[in-house]
Amino acid sequence: MPRIVRIVFKFTSISERSITPTDPVCLPELTLVTEPSTSSSLRWISLNIMASFGRSVLVTGSSRGIGLQLVKELAKSSSRPEKIIATACNPSGSTDLQELAKAYPGVHIVRLGESACTYCNNNNNYAFLPLLQTAAAQSTGMGLHRAAIINISSILGSITHNWGEGANFKSYSYRTSKAALNMVTRCLAADLGSDGILCVSLHPGWVKTDMGGPLAPLTVEESVSGLLAVLSSLTDKDHGGFKDYCGENLPW
Repeated sequence: MPRIVRIVFKFTSISERSITPTDPVCLPELTLVTEPSTSSSLRWISLNIMASFGRSVLVTGSSRGIGLQLVKELAKSSSRPEKIIATACNPSGSTDLQELAKAYPGVHIVRLGESACTYCNNNNNYAFLPLLQTAAAQSTGMGLHRAAIINISSILGSITHNWGEGANFKSYSYRTSKAALNMVTRCLAADLGSDGILCVSLHPGWVKTDMGGPLAPLTVEESVSGLLAVLSSLTDKDHGGFKDYCGENLPW
């Protein structure tokens, strides 16, 4: 389930370990950040921008693309969170991620077990709900300072936009997965609003990644810079909404 929270991971001296969503190593005090994967519709995604993330941040899908850039931006910030938990199904395959962990002591690489990757890919992440509820109970209002679920979606998941020129991209499976993800966001927003857990879908733009390809107009740096600015400004007014990396509201 997509969302951003504060949560604390109890780490040993080992810099890389494997966990599943129910691993007792996960304690309340974290920020979850999600990003789209090549094999699924989502990955978990969270100056004053950095201060908004709280003490700890967890980024899923951090071995490349948008997820990796999120880890880079957070790690290099002078006001970075105390702990940045960078998760991936195969972190050993990412040299860039390994180098980041060596350069910045606050970056911890966590390899998600097979079941954890399945949870993320199926948007079935209620295993994290108690952690978000615990974080939300420690503060008031809505935003990254408290607890949130941020789904990295796409304008291609917009049913309204899928008409005329907007329908030129012909991937039924990708469009359908993103439309479903947007429904998950609205369902979570309806269910978790009373807990003070912010739920939002974000479109990162068409980005030059392995998935987006070389013709995409945005660099990863431009997309992530915009996403971080939008994330830092989210409030209760954005709960259950669908926005792009510029902060513009998008049609469902």
